[in-house]
Parts: sequence; C-alpha cells; structure tokens
Amino acid sequence: GGVMRNKGAVGIVLTIFGTSILFITAHLRAHASKVKERNFDAIRIAKHARFFPVQHENRKLRRKKEEINVDCTDKIDCAFWFGDLNYRVMCERDVAEKIH
Repeated sequence: GGVMRNKGAVGIVLTIFGTSILFITAHLRAHASKVKERNFDAIRIAKHARFFPVQHENRKLRRKKEEINVDCTDKIDCAFWFGDLNYRVMCERDVAEKIH
C-alpha cells in the first residue's frame, strides 16, 4: 500500500484463447502542467502492478505459489487503460469538436 499516495490503479488480466488482455483503471495526477508526472505515474503503475495466476480445480480457486510481476508494456498482448487519466487536448474547441 501507499505506492501512489491518493492516486493509483486497479487492474485485471484475462487470458482468452491464449491472448493476455489487461484492463486497468487509474487515477493519474491532474493539471495541464503535470504531463511528466502523469507519464511517470502510468509507468510506475505498469511496473508495480502484481497479478496472481489462478487455476480452477474441483471448483476451488487458489493462487499458484509464484507471483507474477507484470509490466503491461512488454508482457501483456493487449492493454486497455480507463479512468481519470487527466490528459488534456490542447487545441481550440472548434478543432476538438471536428475530431469528435
């Protein structure tokens, strides 16, 4: 605990037909001037996320003994980030509306 103070993340890794998929929701630092810190938060979350493999035997779920330390940038096939990421679109409103 206490890795990110009041910011942080929760994630789950699913393996579907041999493809690992990470769903992660995060709350990153706010304010337009904090891009460097936001990027650091995301990297830190990715490097410190811990996932425990689970196997199904006789209707009981149990952890395998080894803990997997997953860096979603290189050990997961596909990662989806959600949440209050606090990144900003820096353009005029009419330009942003055209993108939408």
